[in-house]
Amino acid sequence: MACAVWRCSAFLLVTACAALLTSCGGGGGESGNASPPSGGSAGSGPSTVTLAWDPVVSPDLAGYRIYHGTSAGIYSQPLGTGLDVANVTTYTVKGLSAGTRYYFVATAYDKVGNESAYSNEVSTDTP
Repeated sequence: MACAVWRCSAFLLVTACAALLTSCGGGGGESGNASPPSGGSAGSGPSTVTLAWDPVVSPDLAGYRIYHGTSAGIYSQPLGTGLDVANVTTYTVKGLSAGTRYYFVATAYDKVGNESAYSNEVSTDTP
């Protein structure tokens, strides 16, 4: 039954760092914005952002996709072509430009390819 996938996580949490994070918390804030990143400096090379979200509970869940862009509500990947992160609830996006604000959303998709609406949008400035 695909309808359970349409209840994609309401909260997406983002944490930016100059190096790969070893852990992060789950859930998210009501504002949809991330806490300011710590460490690193603008122009110090490629940055990473670690995202975490609440799981979708459905036997038909196949995985999640991550979408990002540098303008609110506008993502580099069209719906259906986001970063496929399989069935995990944290993912680190690598190779982002330092000193840039990124906006992120997640979707869930089922075994036959039905994809949910976007989660809440979060943003962060990469170090």
